[in-house]
Amino acid sequence: MISILLATAGRHDRVLDLIGQVRATALGHDLEIVVALDGPEQEAQELRELGCVVDHQLERRGSAQAWNDALALSTGDPVVLAADDLEFRTGWLDAALETLAEFPDGWGLVGFNDGHWGEELSTHYLMSRRLITEVFGGVVSWGYEHSFTDREANERARRAGRYAWCKDAHVYHAHWLFGDRPQDATDTRLLDRHADAERRFSERQAAGFPNDFQAVIK
Repeated sequence: MISILLATAGRHDRVLDLIGQVRATALGHDLEIVVALDGPEQEAQELRELGCVVDHQLERRGSAQAWNDALALSTGDPVVLAADDLEFRTGWLDAALETLAEFPDGWGLVGFNDGHWGEELSTHYLMSRRLITEVFGGVVSWGYEHSFTDREANERARRAGRYAWCKDAHVYHAHWLFGDRPQDATDTRLLDRHADAERRFSERQAAGFPNDFQAVIK
């Protein structure tokens, strides 16, 4: 089983489309979609009716906490770090799994081709549970309020020799920064925290990315 960890808030229609995309583009694979939703109960119930595992909160907890909460409920291996502004294209999962199998013992992190950054930065990716426990300290995010979860994940995996980017794993990141869509309230809510997150990333990087968070999985 493959677990899709989806953090979302304020984009219910996009999430419904995304769930359909994931299932349509991963035919033949056993999927578990775990949604950490900050929003109304009605949205949570609709996601449950679609067969998703749902961790629901009314108040905004932020994506960092949401991804870890989704990880805690997941049972699959590998897991996918996903967001509500992605577009999954045909063949993405088969390509990513083929790349994953090329690692020694078949475990690591495989970055998706998001249409923007290339190998420089995998904004979303597929990870083995062994990578999460042995390299990431049992979590998939480290408390950044705005961005930098991906940068820490990428660098930690690279330092461990467990990073690969897959050109054919097309998971497009429809981001306002590249003019793909207008900014919305979810985008702008924490923009003023970006500089603090960047500073915190630099500090954690200099310290060797300490495992100073309680493990979600062991």
